Amino acid sequence: MIVDGLVADLRRLGVCRGDVMMLHVSLRAVGPVEGGAAGLLAALDRTVGETGSLLMVLGAGDNWSWVNGRRAIAQQRRHRPAAGRGK
Repeated sequence: MIVDGLVADLRRLGVCRGDVMMLHVSLRAVGPVEGGAAGLLAALDRTVGETGSLLMVLGAGDNWSWVNGRRAIAQQRRHRPAAGRGK
């Protein structure tokens, strides 16, 4: 799926600039996205805009946990400059 198409689909679902979205996302469930996890995050960021927020669990705090290796979207989000982290 192309990022522009994903943004259009999200808008048709009612997601607007300034919205707060709580995400539990699986790339497998979404299907192929141009750019993979980074492309999906780009589409989500563009849909909610600078005034919106994306909330998601980024995996376990245990660096040896199996869950950290399986969360491509969470791993991408961790490395994006705008990613806020709860403490």
